[in-house]
Amino acid sequence: WVFFTFLLGRKVTDRAGVFFTIAFSLIPPFGLLYYSLFTGVHAENLVFIPLILLFAIKWEQADHGDERPFLLAAGFISGLGLWSTPGALPAITVAVFVFFVNGRGSSRSLGALLFFALGFLAGYAPAIAYNFEHPMATAFRMLGRVFGLDRSVLVSPDPIGEALGGAWRRLLSVPASLFRIPRLLAGLIGLPNLAVFAAAAAWAWKKRRANGLYIFIVYAAVFAAFYSLLIGEDSPRYMVGLAVIVPILTGKLLSDLRPKRPAIFIALFCALIASNAYGIYDSLSEVKSPPYGELVKWLGSRDIKSGFSGYNISYAVTFLSGEKITMSPTLYRRDFCDRYPGYTLKARKDPRAVFVVDMDKDAAAAAVIEARLAARGARYEKKDIGLFTIFYNMSIMALPEDLGLYER
Repeated sequence: WVFFTFLLGRKVTDRAGVFFTIAFSLIPPFGLLYYSLFTGVHAENLVFIPLILLFAIKWEQADHGDERPFLLAAGFISGLGLWSTPGALPAITVAVFVFFVNGRGSSRSLGALLFFALGFLAGYAPAIAYNFEHPMATAFRMLGRVFGLDRSVLVSPDPIGEALGGAWRRLLSVPASLFRIPRLLAGLIGLPNLAVFAAAAAWAWKKRRANGLYIFIVYAAVFAAFYSLLIGEDSPRYMVGLAVIVPILTGKLLSDLRPKRPAIFIALFCALIASNAYGIYDSLSEVKSPPYGELVKWLGSRDIKSGFSGYNISYAVTFLSGEKITMSPTLYRRDFCDRYPGYTLKARKDPRAVFVVDMDKDAAAAAVIEARLAARGARYEKKDIGLFTIFYNMSIMALPEDLGLYER
């Protein structure tokens, strides 16, 4: 992220602005630092989004050498990015827009899109291969996001009506999703960075014709549409894709301030970096590292193969154990993020399935489990590992709904 942010900054601002983008990347807001450690979506966003936008900027500035290899490479990286993270979709959309608009709709732009498409198909090949094995998996996932649907639509007596109803509900939720973006972005990068970024975005709009700055404005608009239609969830982590352009536009604003307002430049520069550094220091003192490795080791030592837990625990345990232990994320809700129904089916049939509760997030669940097991006269054992409490070796086979966990 640091390297690609540096390359992007060089395209739109001077040395002072680039220096800020580097400083911001090395000492980022704690939220960005935190989510940069999570592979599977967020860390990939910090790599592929600036890289794809860099291709768009270089095309806009005619700084690309031989067009065909450049477009093939841009397409390949875009395809690879979309395979790695759906968050790359807004950047890919902007890149295609730039390649087409730059040619003003001529045969040259159509040729550009053709070479881009060929590279894209090569990069996206793993996903295409997966879809041959699981027909329409990607399309269903994307459409399900738009319509707010899950697998239940496949067995619904009225799938068309359910799909249309989901689309209508999603459409009605778009305004609320748009209005929550500033709040979520503030939760990710902090209010000082948000305030200056808002001014930087307005400045970039004013200077949009210079150095391809309009690309970042278009990207922000496409991102907002992407978030509202495909995500809409109330969590700051979904703003990582937007935060990618924060140091670029802020660096541009600061660099333009420096000649006429050097004191303001220095004050803002120091204040933002100091705010980020303090946020990291303050947050690291409170962050508790979940002992997933210790949990996996203990479950393995008891030859436990499956169980129920919350979302974070379930996929961490399953991944770290190499699927030797598979956890269902349906401890609290029957259909919550049940992305691999096989894990849930296995747990529901396993008489030795365990319950793992994160006491830092939902200690009340442990009390409910104990009370319901006691009411049924069941014997069980309990183990505490860091933040986790494990209920195991139960004398009865119990499912989450049997213990009242879905009633809360």
